[in-house]
Amino acid sequence: MRDFFTKQEKYFISFLLFGLIVGSGIELYESHFKAGFHPSDKEHLEKIEQQIKEKAALIDSLVASGAQTYPDRYFSLGTNKKESIGNASGVLIQQKLLLDINTATAEELVQLPYVGPVLANRIIEHRNVHGPFEKIEQIIKVKGIGEKKFNSIKPYIYIKSE
Repeated sequence: MRDFFTKQEKYFISFLLFGLIVGSGIELYESHFKAGFHPSDKEHLEKIEQQIKEKAALIDSLVASGAQTYPDRYFSLGTNKKESIGNASGVLIQQKLLLDINTATAEELVQLPYVGPVLANRIIEHRNVHGPFEKIEQIIKVKGIGEKKFNSIKPYIYIKSE
């Protein structure tokens, strides 16, 4: 019977297979046992979750009462930039829930659904020319925002009361 591989080739193939098996085992171990949160991260996330629930309850009561403007104190969880929380797992939480359309910058406005840089600049231009929005529904007057787009961004915008 004839061998297809020499003795040296058999050792090399065995070495490669052994390395593949060991490497896969290490990768599996790291992904399974090291991916969880550190206990302090979990406590921090639970604290933020509780704050969000409290703020959501306040917002729901305002919406139920038919309020068109919302005092800034209801949105004091932080900035509206995403901050990394936890370890290297890459968990992201957006801490501020809404944007004031009368003070938001173009960078903040592009975070809204279906709003790109051009539309964000149109919103700011409309605000500069016609003055601040009095009701959130007035944003429909901006070219490029129709009823459908307004309905998609409505949950993310508000007007801060003085």
